[in-house]
Amino acid sequence: MDSVIVQTHDLSKRYGDHIVAVDSLNLRLRRGEVYGFLGPNGAGKTTTLRMLLGLIRPTSGKAIVLGERPGSPASLTRLGALVETPTFYPYLSGWDNLRMLALHAGIPKDRIGIGAGEFNLAGTRRLQDLFAGHEGAIGRGGCPAERPGAFDSG
Repeated sequence: MDSVIVQTHDLSKRYGDHIVAVDSLNLRLRRGEVYGFLGPNGAGKTTTLRMLLGLIRPTSGKAIVLGERPGSPASLTRLGALVETPTFYPYLSGWDNLRMLALHAGIPKDRIGIGAGEFNLAGTRRLQDLFAGHEGAIGRGGCPAERPGAFDSG
């Protein structure tokens, strides 16, 4: 089994003729490595993550994530990611939000408790009645239920 889980070759994203968000990124991440993107606003950190998740298409270059093209169902079922601020249903509890995530991702109900337990989301209070940090906890709580091969908390 190949230990490379993310690989890019000259990955670039441009907006129009003058805005270069990511310029020829070459990267190789191996299983078990911890990797972070550091840089000022506008450096291309979020744009890179969005390309690796298949949320936006690169202008040029190639990327492989967990052996698949970014955004493919085969890679997304093995990937847990939070890009910027997660948004959930404020009128549902943390537990019910996790149930909705599981339903949409095709995750068995018996896996939901793992994320809920790890991030203390088993209560029934509505999300809008809790502090803002719970939204991030729900997002992180949903990722272990998917058994990801890669995880980002952004």
